Amino acid sequence: MGARTRLSPRHKGSVPDSVPYRLKVRPGALLALLVMLLPAFTAATPQQGVIAPGIQIRSVEDGWTCTGNFLFESRVNASLYLGIADHCLNKSDVGDPVLIGQDGATGRVAYSARRVMQARGEELVANDFGLIEIDKPFRGWATASVLYYGGPTSLAACSSLRDGDRILVYGSSPWHLRLDALQRMEGYAHLLAPPYNFDILMRTPAVWGDSGAPALTADGRAIGVVVALSATNLAVCLDRVFEYARTAGGLDIQLLTAAQRNAGSLPDF
Repeated sequence: MGARTRLSPRHKGSVPDSVPYRLKVRPGALLALLVMLLPAFTAATPQQGVIAPGIQIRSVEDGWTCTGNFLFESRVNASLYLGIADHCLNKSDVGDPVLIGQDGATGRVAYSARRVMQARGEELVANDFGLIEIDKPFRGWATASVLYYGGPTSLAACSSLRDGDRILVYGSSPWHLRLDALQRMEGYAHLLAPPYNFDILMRTPAVWGDSGAPALTADGRAIGVVVALSATNLAVCLDRVFEYARTAGGLDIQLLTAAQRNAGSLPDF
């Protein structure tokens, strides 16, 4: 045991030099101090996130994880939408909630091409496209710029694509471990079948969770949506599925380019 500190009679009840001094604070003074500090704490809010093409989208109720593609805007009420592969929504209904990214943003299933085609009695062919409406509190987080690549600069006609054309893809599968080197994928157009779809020969193939990923041409035009994962990744032609959503789906929407909303820049390849 250490040496005990003794108090002299004339200092009985006082604090010896070897014992740390304890500040006595009255409850009222402590409350006043907390009130003074409170604004400093309440003013600190979570950092605003970013919602961008290529972001991960997860179902709240059905367990699926996919990648959002391009940003679309309603011409009627300024609602914002992210495109997604429609097969991701197989177990979801219009109105079902989703999580967008990792920062707490939310949205709702707004459109499913498959459901529209079924209601119209049409054959379900190469129309793997749906839309997620971004909830209003998070619209300010949205940018049209594709993660890493930037763009799109415009909407490309699939009929302009040629075999061997360079294609840029960004997918947010959990299997990529949020590593840019795995999320950004490049390949070449192959086995073209416009106006419906085309294959992409990838150096690093897309994997589960990349469904819905945006596909750009080398000069930054929006060309497709990745929908099937294999040695060659199938993509549907964006111009066709977008037009179907506007006509048969009754959605008065436009594709937003990077120049229209928070401009990004394409890398200098």
